[in-house]
Amino acid sequence: MKRVLRTIVKRPYICATCKRKKGELPVHGELAYTPAEMFEMWKQGVPISNDNLGTPTFEPDKTVWQIPIERQRGVDIADVWQAQQTARKRVKQAGKRFVAECRKTT
Repeated sequence: MKRVLRTIVKRPYICATCKRKKGELPVHGELAYTPAEMFEMWKQGVPISNDNLGTPTFEPDKTVWQIPIERQRGVDIADVWQAQQTARKRVKQAGKRFVAECRKTT
């Protein structure tokens, strides 16, 4: 078997090792929260940030999450650029309104 493998690969191959190198941290299991644990923590008032909020659902009735435009299917780079320009314009307008309101109150 070794002879056949060496003739096919024709170069030394690297096998995986289970030894940690100096400075590497070990992996600890069971560090993730289940949805039920997250719900219980939310009920207790603990702020929860779900990393999967950006993932799309496959249920047609559940359109609660907003997918960023750059991750949507069938979006052209020009659409992304246009959305960026619109967002910049809105931020500038909001800043101008905020400054104007601050000047009115002082």
